[in-house]
Amino acid sequence: ENRGTYVTSTNQSDMALRPGPGYKFPWEDMGSFKYLLFVPFVATAALGMDDADNWAYHMLVIAAIRYVHAQFWISLPRVS
Repeated sequence: ENRGTYVTSTNQSDMALRPGPGYKFPWEDMGSFKYLLFVPFVATAALGMDDADNWAYHMLVIAAIRYVHAQFWISLPRVS
């Protein structure tokens, strides 16, 4: 019985063997060193050299919220 047009395939040739250039983030190859990208923002905010609008501080807050949000969704399935 055909209930729709959804087709599943386990054939390896149907998958992308060599993904395109936009497949991974540019900083993925940096490993744990990617966190060094935050050093200028931390230094600027910690030394009080931030602009009047606190741009560096806000970038750090946004990054922290992003990491907490991601960690929440990673941890949620492991709790139950």
